[in-house]
Amino acid sequence: MKKFMLFSGFLAGMIGMSGCAAANVFAVANNITGTIVNTGILAGAFGVAANIDQITQFLQNLIGGL
Repeated sequence: MKKFMLFSGFLAGMIGMSGCAAANVFAVANNITGTIVNTGILAGAFGVAANIDQITQFLQNLIGGL
């Protein structure tokens, strides 16, 4: 049981890390294109929690660009 808990924790960590890497890629793409399209893709791929961060960043970029 302990091994299973350890493995599932490791798996969750790996998924989280790859999610963060992808989020960074989308963030860069958002900065370049200045569109919300990538944010929408991110929402579908990684769920609401990751997307809130993206939307916040996008809005900050938008406000900063004005």
